[in-house]
Parts: sequence; structure tokens; C-alpha cells
Amino acid sequence: MSYRLLTALLFAFALVFALAGVSLGQSSKTPKKDETKEDEKPLTAEEMHEMMEEVEEAWNKLKIHARNKMGDKAASAADDIAKAGPKLLRYDGKVLTGDNKDKLAREQQDYKDWAAAMVKAAEEYAKYARKSDWDKAGKEKDKLNDTCGACHKVYQPAKAKVLTLDEFKSLMDDIKTSWNALQKAAKDKNAEKAAAEGQALEGHARKILGNDSKNAEGKLVREQEDFKKFAEALRKAAEEYAALAKDGEWTKAAEKQTAIGDGCADCHDVYKKKR
Repeated sequence: MSYRLLTALLFAFALVFALAGVSLGQSSKTPKKDETKEDEKPLTAEEMHEMMEEVEEAWNKLKIHARNKMGDKAASAADDIAKAGPKLLRYDGKVLTGDNKDKLAREQQDYKDWAAAMVKAAEEYAKYARKSDWDKAGKEKDKLNDTCGACHKVYQPAKAKVLTLDEFKSLMDDIKTSWNALQKAAKDKNAEKAAAEGQALEGHARKILGNDSKNAEGKLVREQEDFKKFAEALRKAAEEYAALAKDGEWTKAAEKQTAIGDGCADCHDVYKKKR
């Protein structure tokens, strides 16, 4: 075999394998249509709460480092706040008040604008803090504070009022009354009454986190993660029950009714004191 022929064959084989490699590489990198990237999934209320706690922690660090004129550390805290911007736009919560009540928060223009303004102010603050230009950094810090405050007034659920022992006992009595009335209305297929009691339970659930009692370890009950989950599960189940009952969807409403009863029982097993 001639040298030229051998060289040509080797080149041909190399070309074939190279093309095959490109083809395999492209096919392996093609994502499935039904897959959702982790950084694109909507944030649940619990995930959003955790993220906001991280932002609050970064904000507190920023203020401390700014007070001590520690530019790099203050800038780093601002960077952490800016990183939260894209996550804010994945929030799965709803508008709390106004004409757009119950619509997705992340789809509202003012929410998008506030998220963008927060990121910009945090980035600008970081830039000036690293240069120790505290006058300009201070102005951006004020913008950051004002932006977050304005957004929270519209989209952040109000914190529950701390209840005295007597107030909490009264709340539990109200929940029991609404629960009994809901069960009777459901049995009678009274959609309007059942929906009203479901809405009442939802309102009561929002107040549960005002529980000022302590657990066996001396820690505040309202600060325990499982207690928060119990309260949120009750609120959500009651909200969904009210909507289903109003539409006469009794089979689906019955599932939510069971969830309400089971949720209350589970919480009582852990936190209700034996009388």
C-alpha cells in the first residue's frame, strides 16, 4: 500500500470518528423537553421564607460592616443580597391585597421592578463600598432599604400578632367552632356556609403563629419549624377547601376537609398540653 493511500485512509477514519464524537456530544447535551432546571423551579412559601431570612442576615451584616467602614465585607454582604434577585422572580406566592389579589406575585410589574431595583442598588452599593466611597454607598443603602420596604408592604405576609395565653385559648375555641360548623355545612351540602367557614378557618390559621407558649425545652412554639408547617398546612387546606366548597366540588372538598382534620390532630399530638 502506498504512503499516500495510507495517509488518506487514516485521515478518512479520523474524520469519521471526529464527526461521530460531535454528534454524540450534541445529543448528550440536548435537554429533555419535560425537564425543568433547578434554578428555574418556582419557590415555595417555605423556600422563599428561608431565602428572605438569608437576605435579612446579609442586610444586617452590611449595616454592621458599613458602620465599621469595612468596605470589602460590606460589599460582600451586598453581593449576597444581589444574588437573591433572580430567585425573587421565582416566588410562587400571590398578591395579598388590591385588584390583583390572588394573582401570582412574580407576574406583577411592580414586583418585577422592585426586584430589579433591589439588585441594582445592591450592586451599586458593593461598587462604592469597595472604593470606600461611603457617601455614594450610603445613598444606595437608603435606596435598598426603601425598595425592600415598599415591596414588603404589598407582598410580604404580615407577621402574626403575639397572643396572650387567654387570647390563644380563645382562638382555639374559634377554630373549633368554625370546624364544627364547616362539617355540618358540608354534610348538608350548604356551599355558601361551608365556604364561609373554610375562609374563617384560613383567617384563624394566620393567627396561630402568634402562639406565645413554650415547648418542653423552653423554646417558643411559634419559632419551631414543624409548628410553622402545621399552621401553613391548615391555612392552605382551609383556603383550598373554601374555593372547592363554593363551586360545589364536594368530592375534592372532602379531601381538603380530611387534610384539615388530620393536620389539626397531628399538631395537637405534638403541642397540645394535656388538661
